[in-house]
Amino acid sequence: MKLLLPFFLIFLVTLAQEDPLNFETVHAKCQSDPETGIYGSAVDDFENDHSKTTLPENFNKHVQCMANGVNIIKDNGKVNVEGIREQAKKVIHDTEEVEKVVKECAVDFATNHETLHQVWQCLHKKGVLQSKNKHE
Repeated sequence: MKLLLPFFLIFLVTLAQEDPLNFETVHAKCQSDPETGIYGSAVDDFENDHSKTTLPENFNKHVQCMANGVNIIKDNGKVNVEGIREQAKKVIHDTEEVEKVVKECAVDFATNHETLHQVWQCLHKKGVLQSKNKHE
């Protein structure tokens, strides 16, 4: 779970800036559910010293909720190829680049947890889950 934390925190910073992927609405929905809402000082702790951060027990459920909400992962934990394509199109305006992102990032792995981690990491690396569009 700690592997997802840096990417998730960058995602939270995105919420405070531009929101082309509708993260703010999705985050509010996930926060309003007691099973997926995360509270406490995990984010503040990470900003101060990520090696000492204790993640809430439901952190992975929260990330899953976010991924489901922005349509990059299906409810069954598998990749949503069309959802990834649609999200990529919102920040990448070159069709060939969008398809490269889909081909590289829309990959199912052995476990749902690994799929979530790898897809999230790949989309971040490709600029889809970042606040600044590096493709413009």
